[in-house]
Amino acid sequence: MNRITLNIDPRLFKVLLLSVLALELLAAVYYQSWVNALILIGIVILSMLPMLFARHFSVPLPAEFDLATIIFIFASIFLGEIGDFYERFWWWDKLLHLISGLLLGMLGLYLIWLLNHNVRIDLELSPGFICLFAFTFALSAGTTWEIFEYGVDIFLGTTMQQDGLDDTMSDLMIDALGALIVSLGAYSYLKRGRKSLMSFWFKRFIALSRRALRPK
Repeated sequence: MNRITLNIDPRLFKVLLLSVLALELLAAVYYQSWVNALILIGIVILSMLPMLFARHFSVPLPAEFDLATIIFIFASIFLGEIGDFYERFWWWDKLLHLISGLLLGMLGLYLIWLLNHNVRIDLELSPGFICLFAFTFALSAGTTWEIFEYGVDIFLGTTMQQDGLDDTMSDLMIDALGALIVSLGAYSYLKRGRKSLMSFWFKRFIALSRRALRPK
């Protein structure tokens, strides 16, 4: 039996998503919904950061990571805000925080892996420290987002943090859980070579880091 393989370029999804976001931004400006406009601008900037980072530092990022980021944005903005999933499903916001912890943990793992294997940098880190950095990187990014939400609530009178301290702390704990899953999976793979659900990502990161660090 012949297998049918679908090669879908993640960049197409990103172009479509950014186009829809641009239309939503124009609508928000037209109806003078400045809070939504600010959030949409922030989302567009965030979605462009991986590409800008990759180009500036000449570091390839996995296409799967880029696609996962796009899906996360879609789930948080379109399903969460437009589809009203945040109100319809109490666990939707928590699920997204878990996913963000996973994605940020993987990004932190990839960055420190590049630094650790760059011959131009005199650095040799143990698997334990690499995984610790990935964990703290993800948690720091999650904390920065909570500070942003607090600032928007204070200055614009919104309710991004909903239940205040309880919402903030539960979000941070779920971020930490996602980062911990990545860190423990990475440590198990790097230290003992054990396979897990994260093994595919680690292998991709290692292959891409070798390509990025290859002398030109």
